[in-house]
Amino acid sequence: MKELSVIIPAYNVENYIENCLQCLLSQLRENWEIICIDDGSQDNTYAILTDYAKRNKNLRIIRNEKNSGAARSRNTGLEAAEGEYVIFLDSDDLFDSNFLWKMYDRARNCDADMVVCQHMILKYDAMGQKREEPVEYTNWEMLPADTLSKKDCFPLLYFMVEFIPWNKLVKRKVLKENHIYFQNLPNSNDVCYSILATTYSDKICFLKEHLIFYRENRENSLSSGRMEKRNYTIYAFEHVFKELEERGLYTGLIKACLVNFVIYWTYNFYNQCTAELYKTILRDIHERLGKYLIKENVQDILYSDWCYYQYRCVQGKEIRDGNVYLIMREAVISLLQKNREKRIALWGAGKMGRRFIGLLEDNANYICSIIDNDSMKQGNELNGIPIISYEESVGKTDMVILLNRRYKKEILQQIGTAYAVLDFWQYAQFGFVPSLEK
Repeated sequence: MKELSVIIPAYNVENYIENCLQCLLSQLRENWEIICIDDGSQDNTYAILTDYAKRNKNLRIIRNEKNSGAARSRNTGLEAAEGEYVIFLDSDDLFDSNFLWKMYDRARNCDADMVVCQHMILKYDAMGQKREEPVEYTNWEMLPADTLSKKDCFPLLYFMVEFIPWNKLVKRKVLKENHIYFQNLPNSNDVCYSILATTYSDKICFLKEHLIFYRENRENSLSSGRMEKRNYTIYAFEHVFKELEERGLYTGLIKACLVNFVIYWTYNFYNQCTAELYKTILRDIHERLGKYLIKENVQDILYSDWCYYQYRCVQGKEIRDGNVYLIMREAVISLLQKNREKRIALWGAGKMGRRFIGLLEDNANYICSIIDNDSMKQGNELNGIPIISYEESVGKTDMVILLNRRYKKEILQQIGTAYAVLDFWQYAQFGFVPSLEK
């Protein structure tokens, strides 16, 4: 048996496939293999693959005479794979120079069924200049450990792992014994694969390094145009519900985690598209997911008031412009009251900060200061709360409440590890509060 199989479907990627292969071939050990499935390419992709295969004995090429889609190509690669572990990569992405080594070594050292890493977004401007942007893995802040086993019964597991396949190294035995494959859909074919692989993995390791450089919105890529077309993620979720139900797994913690995860994602579709497009999405939700999210009362297994608001939205019973601050008011007041001995600051005295302070009313007294980088605001007060600079707050604050996620990355870079940072939206979703103990 080989140790590792890397499976790459390729379709009309003559401009990208060489860089992809060069990143990976330099990392191969003797007993590893790369399987590329040319999915009926009409450019020079197959010729490039064939040339590389002649010079690299660890590279195997399978050719589909007609384009059959990424799902079938990935499944073909899985059938041909001989490795103890497998990973499915995209043909237009780039990778850290030690990507495969780090993933495989972590899997073997932990005897993990799955290893998940982080990734960067790769963008190019009009001049062809490359820009790398780290993806914010905010949910990983809630991981109780870097390695989770089934006995941990972690209720946010699907949120941590998500459903992209190319950041996951998985034991082939887990996939084969549990009949886990990619669903044949025009897009979102990886949803069922990732969720079932996560469900059946007894031990999952989280490698907190950005090892993949994902090329965003390349023309003709699977993800491009996803919101402009019918969103097949709804169809994929329906398939997941049915699969888990038929396998006797749609119960208890798995059911709760899946329901909250699906509501979270369907609400995101709702919140990102036009009102007209959402009519189509809402109809698909009712037709495809109605049995699980509409007809069945799942209110008792929702994680927070914010989840309930999202639940009402995907049912079509709530408008998406509802006041999210008001929805979370009681939960945030409870948080402040429980930590009344802590020094809690709010970041930002702009429109969002003013609205937030106004909703808290008398409970705003639990906020000791408001931090703002605008020197014109510093030295003033908002509802009696002093507005100060970050430098003034050092040594006088235990936790900072962050309302606007847009600036989270730069704020965290400025703060470093000085404070616990409460992401308001993360808290709204999960009721998660970071430790305030220093």
